[in-house]
Amino acid sequence: MKPSIQSSLHNITRTTATCCLRMLVGAVTAVFLTSSLAKSEEIEVTAANAKPSDPSIAFERRTFGSCLTCHGSGLKGNFATRAPALNQLPSWYVRRQLESFTADYRGKGDSDHYSVAMYRMANSLDPGTLDAAAFVESWHINDKPTMFETPGNLNTTDQSAFLTGKGLYDTKCADCHGARGEGNEHVSAPPLAALAPWYIEKQVDKFRSGLRGADEADIYGQIMSGAAADLSSEDMSALNAYLSAVIDKN
Repeated sequence: MKPSIQSSLHNITRTTATCCLRMLVGAVTAVFLTSSLAKSEEIEVTAANAKPSDPSIAFERRTFGSCLTCHGSGLKGNFATRAPALNQLPSWYVRRQLESFTADYRGKGDSDHYSVAMYRMANSLDPGTLDAAAFVESWHINDKPTMFETPGNLNTTDQSAFLTGKGLYDTKCADCHGARGEGNEHVSAPPLAALAPWYIEKQVDKFRSGLRGADEADIYGQIMSGAAADLSSEDMSALNAYLSAVIDKN
């Protein structure tokens, strides 16, 4: 075969391969973009269809669609993403926690990748134009105060753990978080009745291990860290039994 013909065939083969590769990349990109667009539209539809108490926040519903993705429909929490319920947390507490993430003493360098994700999300917000705390507050359920519910009948074993946990709560937690878990803005203590027991237990573990409350700038975190320091695993089990019984899951 002559060199010129061989060269021409080589160029045709290479051109054909390049075109095929471009078509393949284009197809993969199209699938990816379609999937991403569908997900984005799904988030927007979820946010747009939701019915917070204040109808004037339509713009924020679209802007904070990512909050719904992690914290669940209606901001009611999502165990799969380890995201706590926000819909009954007061705006002052939400705002303070966002500030702690942006101040670099919560989430940054955390071994818990869920906290790292929240750290990155909080730092992506523009505090001058976007008020995530006001968005959260707009979802509040205002038909009744968020407080511990009186439990129904408990068997003997559950009752023993419940009473032990209640004793621990009354002596170690109630002064800040309230006798019925209603919270206290003056010491920045959130209403525990608005949070799931699994989330509370996780955060107490972080305070006990120093992942939270170790930074000098985290004044309120240091208070919680000191309160949690001497809690044993048995104490935590008892507290969890108490909280699981009194926190309304509806």
